[in-house]
Amino acid sequence: MLGLTGFSGFFAPAAVPKPVADRLARELRAIVALPDVNSRLLDLGFEDMSDIADFAGFVDDEVKRWASVIHEFNISI
Repeated sequence: MLGLTGFSGFFAPAAVPKPVADRLARELRAIVALPDVNSRLLDLGFEDMSDIADFAGFVDDEVKRWASVIHEFNISI
């Protein structure tokens, strides 16, 4: 049985310069860490995923996971 969970993240084009991407990540982490923001996100059912060091790797794993499910059950959209 598959456990279904959702996740949200912020994505930017690959061409964004690293200093810009680093600043965006830093600022977004600071915003999500604000007590009022964090509390509201938790109230909405979000889980705190700020400890995931490699979000891109997490997303890649999720794509592979769901691609295999789609293939196994012959799902089309």
